[in-house]
Amino acid sequence: MSLVEKDENNIDAICISSIHNENDVNEEILVKDTYANMYLAKNNKVLNTFLYYNKNDEIVNIHLKVLFSTDIEAKTSEILNIAENLRRKRGLKIESNKIGRNELCPCGSGKKYKNCCGKNQ
Repeated sequence: MSLVEKDENNIDAICISSIHNENDVNEEILVKDTYANMYLAKNNKVLNTFLYYNKNDEIVNIHLKVLFSTDIEAKTSEILNIAENLRRKRGLKIESNKIGRNELCPCGSGKKYKNCCGKNQ
């Protein structure tokens, strides 16, 4: 879900969902997944594209929706939980200002933080 660079409409990414059986898919769930991916990727504006196919694999409907990180539903607890689950599955680390006691010290010494600059805290 990404573009090499923003387009002329400041879209950060495009998310394309292929839907082969309209009865089995809920667009709301796909939108929530996109918000969660936006949160992890720090995207501000994403074009969510839903492609609906018939039994012959022909596109019969296209639904476009622009999502913004400032949307009310973008940072609900449900979205943040989905993002956390995606982060865990992918092995991503969410940036934090807090340094864990077993992480390497940011001073560059190569020592663990708890044995270096963190020992006085």
